[in-house]
Amino acid sequence: MKKLIYLTAVLAGIFSLQFNYPVSEPSVIKKWETDTLLRTPESVLLDEGRNILYISNINGQPTDKDGNGFISKVTLDGKIENLKWVEGFDAPKVLGRTC
Repeated sequence: MKKLIYLTAVLAGIFSLQFNYPVSEPSVIKKWETDTLLRTPESVLLDEGRNILYISNINGQPTDKDGNGFISKVTLDGKIENLKWVEGFDAPKVLGRTC
């Protein structure tokens, strides 16, 4: 039993030493941002063939059936190509594609 306690103490000491090194904080570098015209953007789908992002905009409360939602087309550098490319949705969410 004493050997088990000793081994546990040694391992705990070694384990704690590994995390005493200075760790740099992660950083975020902003590459681009869109105009503030997007309204509660919920999800993004990349169309690699056209190099375009499709962004669903809830534009209100996520459970409302108000027809205010829309899909935007945004270029890969953040420029809004078509704000309301398709509109009239009830809080659109979860863009995706089938395989």
